[in-house]
Amino acid sequence: MTFPPPVLGRFATFALILLFSLGYLSAVAPDIYFRDAGELSASAVSLGIAHPTGFPLYLLLAKLATFIPFGGLGFRVNLLSLACSVVTLVFLASLLLRLTGDRAASLAMTIVFGVTSTYWLHSTTAEVYVPNICALVGLVHLLLSGLDGSKRALRMAAVLTGLGAGLHAASFALIGGAMWLATLITIALRRGWRDSLQSLVWAIPLVAMGMMTLLYLPLRAAQTPYCNWGDPSSSGRLLDHLTGARIRAAFDSHIGGTHAIDIWLERVALQVTEQLSWTALLVGVGIVLWLLKRQRDAGILLIGACADIVFTVLLNPMGMDDRQTGLFTMVVAIAMGASGLAALRKHVLARGLRMGSGWLSGLIAVGLAIPALIAHEHTRDLRYLYHSAQLGHEALDQAMPGALMLVTSDDLASSVLFLQGTENRRPDVTMLVKQHLADPLSLKHARNRKHSQHVSDNLITRATAGDSPLKLLQQVIRENQTVPILYEPGDSYLDRLVAGDLRLDLPLARLYGEPTRNLMSRTYFYRMRWRALSGPSWPGMALSTLSRRFSGLGISLWERGNERFGLSLVREACALAPMEPVIRNNCGILEIHRDEHELALRQFDAALRARPTYALGWFNRGVALYHLGRAEDAARSFATAARLGVSATRLGRAFLYSSVLAANSGRRGEAYRMLGLSQEIMADRERTKAEGMLDQLAGLL
Repeated sequence: MTFPPPVLGRFATFALILLFSLGYLSAVAPDIYFRDAGELSASAVSLGIAHPTGFPLYLLLAKLATFIPFGGLGFRVNLLSLACSVVTLVFLASLLLRLTGDRAASLAMTIVFGVTSTYWLHSTTAEVYVPNICALVGLVHLLLSGLDGSKRALRMAAVLTGLGAGLHAASFALIGGAMWLATLITIALRRGWRDSLQSLVWAIPLVAMGMMTLLYLPLRAAQTPYCNWGDPSSSGRLLDHLTGARIRAAFDSHIGGTHAIDIWLERVALQVTEQLSWTALLVGVGIVLWLLKRQRDAGILLIGACADIVFTVLLNPMGMDDRQTGLFTMVVAIAMGASGLAALRKHVLARGLRMGSGWLSGLIAVGLAIPALIAHEHTRDLRYLYHSAQLGHEALDQAMPGALMLVTSDDLASSVLFLQGTENRRPDVTMLVKQHLADPLSLKHARNRKHSQHVSDNLITRATAGDSPLKLLQQVIRENQTVPILYEPGDSYLDRLVAGDLRLDLPLARLYGEPTRNLMSRTYFYRMRWRALSGPSWPGMALSTLSRRFSGLGISLWERGNERFGLSLVREACALAPMEPVIRNNCGILEIHRDEHELALRQFDAALRARPTYALGWFNRGVALYHLGRAEDAARSFATAARLGVSATRLGRAFLYSSVLAANSGRRGEAYRMLGLSQEIMADRERTKAEGMLDQLAGLL
């Protein structure tokens, strides 16, 4: 097959574009979405630097989208994802036709991919993943054409590979590099090493030319824009930014390890099969056909899928929780399914029906798409999703003049950044993300951006010296005792420092001052304001965000003795978002406090069904099993939590609980060893308890 790639035909292409353009447009978010969308939109509007890997090409394209003459800035950036998603589907349908030669099967499986929940979400919100997958599918087209003998296609593929680094440098380099390697090896085996080396020699400068978009990062960072994540103005910091070094350092217990690889691989498989539903049966047929008949093309795609899985499992496993990874693996699964459907049409439908097999294939396509379409239905219609921006508005409205805002969640940090950066809302308020307090570059940029006095030289010096986030938070609060401080709970490790001084409120608590009056009434009206922003059905992420706030507030109220109000809030949160693992976990914690350990175990099991990689859920499940006296099950839960990266303090508590169970069953030597381990790990307050138990066991031994 020669370059250019096969096309579907004018009518089929037009119908595909029209169908999904109208579908996505009818559901696109009217403003910024949660998580990173606000930060990406603010970076695009201000031509700034986003979080690693920077995404310079995406930011430039998003900046162009902001010139669309209708809608708010957040909505305009969302339209970039919509446009890229439709182009991707046309590329994908053409790729499937190249692989199968069956137009009906190609259209059917393209429709299935277009309605899967992950792809639908990223097609209607501001994110880098749809533009990235668009470039990857285009790269596959060009590489396959290069294998067919088109040198022009290989050179275009080289330029596109360089440009892809400006979309998502880490994933594109890994997936694209793996497919390039497979392509060059295939060329060498089929046409000789000379052709392969010649293609490589041509590719290197062309890739470098495409990578020129990365120069945006140091050049723009040197001008200190409003958004300047990591300040990659020097070569060292640019390399750190492109490789995500600072993020990997912050999440070293979750990234780059193989200790829980089996759990993460299982999560990848579940994510794919959950979205494909019974279409996964066609995938099984397709992979057999690939291995028998299309080894060349299948090899390149499968190697790309393996690289995508490596990126997902080893480099960004947390991305699965937010459905940010695995899109290319989904593309390859869809390609396998198209091969399976084409074989079904050829060997079953075509023989059984002389006429109408095309129409029957259309009905099959509808049947395949419906399960994918109804999965995660609350994430589909985002027309009324103003909640993310509203969360930032309410936090800024709550802030007193010259206030310092200490936040935890990506949702709140991103929305406040967007509102201050694009609308200049409340420039007197300084926002610091608690988890970034240990990052001196983040502190310097926050001070420069706001001309803030809240960030002192002493604080930056201590962060540079490597002080822990807990000590730095203590320093920030000590230096700003005369300043109104708003505080977002949500990090139990840091929150223990201020637990006694928090004045609970929504959406943020306050440090010091008088307790909030009429908190019950404020909570009621807070919920009503959010409900007023929604249509007949709530978007799923809005429900989850509201529910997490109610759940966290309920836990805090319970701990302060207001058990009735706290319990009602946690139960309401669980009713609003029953599949949200954090909320299920909080419900389980309250059941443990109420000595309802069987009920607690059910809550933790439900949380882990929703997210099998939830380390805290596994730890708390072990606690519930400890109270039930089920030593072996508790030990397995604690071991899984440790593999997934539970904190050192909780690991120490796990050894403490396990030692008690071992002692109760007469295994005193094992209990003694576990207590010694817990004593080494745990904080001073808990270590005293372990030391007392050690003394008792020493006497028995």
